[in-house]
Amino acid sequence: MENKLSSYHPIITDNFTWEFPTSYKLIDVEKFLNLNKDATIKFISQRSKTLMRKKSITWIVAKKESQVIVSLIDLTNVDFSTKSGNLSIILSSSLNYDEKNEIIDRLIYFLKEQISIVNINLINSSEESKELLSNNLNIRS
Repeated sequence: MENKLSSYHPIITDNFTWEFPTSYKLIDVEKFLNLNKDATIKFISQRSKTLMRKKSITWIVAKKESQVIVSLIDLTNVDFSTKSGNLSIILSSSLNYDEKNEIIDRLIYFLKEQISIVNINLINSSEESKELLSNNLNIRS
């Protein structure tokens, strides 16, 4: 299982494409994350390294039609033996309730059904994200 995190891309849902940060234009990621260019490059580089070490996976989620970035999902410190990991989610305020649920539902499926991670330490995420996830996972924050 551990060596397969990097194979989970792209993930495509009805309205969104989930891809690694390296798949998007630097300027678009920079704007979404509200970071400067150097910080964005460092973030992308760090996430690429941890993916290669089989400890994390990070997706940028964009609308399929427009390719506008609307979410960042960052699963780090994955431990398959304890079925745990740290999760950070950024959901754009431009998303409506159904769009947020589409992203969260697919994330829950990935965590529970595809990689068997059910114990989540939610970090740097909104209360709304916690509420959307907490019915299906053991969430700590």
